[in-house]
Amino acid sequence: MSDSFSLYVDQEIKLVSPQPEMASTLLDLIEANRAFLDQHITFAQNKRELKDVHAFLKEISSFNYGGQKFNLLILYKNELAGIIGFHRINPMDARAEIGYWLGESFQSLGIMSRAMPVFLQYGFEARGINRVDLLTLPIHARSIALAERAGFTQEGVLREYYFMHDRFYDAHIFSCLKREFISQNT
Repeated sequence: MSDSFSLYVDQEIKLVSPQPEMASTLLDLIEANRAFLDQHITFAQNKRELKDVHAFLKEISSFNYGGQKFNLLILYKNELAGIIGFHRINPMDARAEIGYWLGESFQSLGIMSRAMPVFLQYGFEARGINRVDLLTLPIHARSIALAERAGFTQEGVLREYYFMHDRFYDAHIFSCLKREFISQNT
């Protein structure tokens, strides 16, 4: 996990590859935001101890290296603020799903609105992705607004797609195509 990679968004925001020494800080961020995260995603459920977060960082570094996923940690003013990543990368179809989260204290600062286009551009140009899917719960208004600001198009609803808190939830599916992104960002 010693390979280091960074995407510079602006003077305040940098997206960096996970490093083992970040585990404690990431666990603190997860703990401070566990209730919030549990409302929208299952990310925090299996990350309760330092060993869990170490295993997660090792796993995403391995997946980053192997090309199955690509996750970066979000630093805001050199403080760990969240994660952004491509999941379910399908090289044959040049498709991936994007996922992300920010700690509550880092929201409403424009961090994800600024980071998303840089991350998407990297995916389209360097990773050869043509289509990025974004799935979110219908009640997650901030995620829906981010998708719309970033130029994603809502395609529909995936009925009972997520299972959380002992029940099924629908998911809104949005997509962004490389050609659309390029035409909106040039």
